[in-house]
Amino acid sequence: MTDEEKVRAVWIEVNNFGGDAIEGSWCLAITNNEGMNFYHYHTESEAWSSVLAFTEQSLEEIRQLWEEIAEIADDLTCYAPGEETRKPYERILSRLESILAEKTVGIKPEALKERND
Repeated sequence: MTDEEKVRAVWIEVNNFGGDAIEGSWCLAITNNEGMNFYHYHTESEAWSSVLAFTEQSLEEIRQLWEEIAEIADDLTCYAPGEETRKPYERILSRLESILAEKTVGIKPEALKERND
């Protein structure tokens, strides 16, 4: 699978604006929770490689969030802490779930499902 195919398998919106002979750069853009992110590189290969690195980093951050959420949810279920202890855990869990929701904007649901199975 090429870098381009790997990137397109994950993001809902990927724009390839192509090269600019005058500026000597290649432009790609992906849309995520921060809006449209542009990547300018000297060659198409460098551009796809950079976007793939960003994609892999994003997916790793999401995986880590899933792990943290699962661990906290497990603690809440298994240990049934008292009300005073439970509330801070629930606040942390809620914050992590909110961060996760933000991080997954623009990513295809099937790409997330494959990595969460």
